[in-house]
Amino acid sequence: MNIGRPVPRSGSGSQEAYAPELLYATFNQDYGCFAIGTQSGFRIFNSDPYKEKMRREFKDGGIGIVAMLYRSNYLAFVGGGRNPRFPPNKVMLWDDASSNI
Repeated sequence: MNIGRPVPRSGSGSQEAYAPELLYATFNQDYGCFAIGTQSGFRIFNSDPYKEKMRREFKDGGIGIVAMLYRSNYLAFVGGGRNPRFPPNKVMLWDDASSNI
């Protein structure tokens, strides 16, 4: 899924200055956090107060679907984007405490 052009970050005109393209966004079960999948990884945000909690960038691909289990360190991924990090037809469980599948 390609939802549009990258949004330029302020202050630079180089290709590296572009924000990663959003592929997926979802809230956790209690709506206290939300996760987004991008062309180059994923990010986790607190809902209230709004704040980025975590970010992981992968050099070798994107995350098409990401879901977190409540506020734990367990996440479910499906690869996506132009260069998927994981197979687009398999769910991978990620333990962020150890950064392992």
